[in-house]
Amino acid sequence: MLLFTDTVSHKSLTGLVGHIKMHFPAMYRLYIILKDRTDPPTNEELAIASAEKVLDAEAANAYLGRVEAASANLLSLFAKQSQENAVSKV
Repeated sequence: MLLFTDTVSHKSLTGLVGHIKMHFPAMYRLYIILKDRTDPPTNEELAIASAEKVLDAEAANAYLGRVEAASANLLSLFAKQSQENAVSKV
């Protein structure tokens, strides 16, 4: 499978990401969240990424807040699970 990054130089990609970070902070936050995930994007995220679903800044920030809260909850649950497993092994 040919990836976007296979056809675009690292320098160009860095410039594009910098441009998004500077001019579209909500989209940059979405990029960071999606880039760091291990599970595939949801249908809603695919629609946003393909411009089928347009978000204004307020809706984008609300959506990102939900994504970040869900991510934080998962991380918290994993940390709690790790602690419980460490305690139960002692």
